[in-house]
Amino acid sequence: MLHVEVSMLNQRAESIIAQLGSLKDVTLQIVPSVAEVGGGSCAGHPVPSVAIMVHSSRTSAQTLARKLRMNVPAVWGRIDANAVLLDLRSVDPCDDQLLCPLVRFALQRSC
Repeated sequence: MLHVEVSMLNQRAESIIAQLGSLKDVTLQIVPSVAEVGGGSCAGHPVPSVAIMVHSSRTSAQTLARKLRMNVPAVWGRIDANAVLLDLRSVDPCDDQLLCPLVRFALQRSC
């Protein structure tokens, strides 16, 4: 995951957003991000990344993030400017197909 090119992360983000389709009162946008290496000799080392910004006009980012974490499996994002950012550098590409229904479910429960 550490060595994946940003262009590949952008392609994945475009695909995920296309699969999610249009969601009522929800804005989905691809945004640049910075991931950090988690530990060892490179702890805190920034790595360019890509995130999907999820903003709902019907629920706060804090509520949406909590509902995403309550999914099984849990979806962890970070909050920025009242939106949840799902950084794709930390999502296994094999889990992309799982991400869409989990995001939809959390958004439905947020209404």
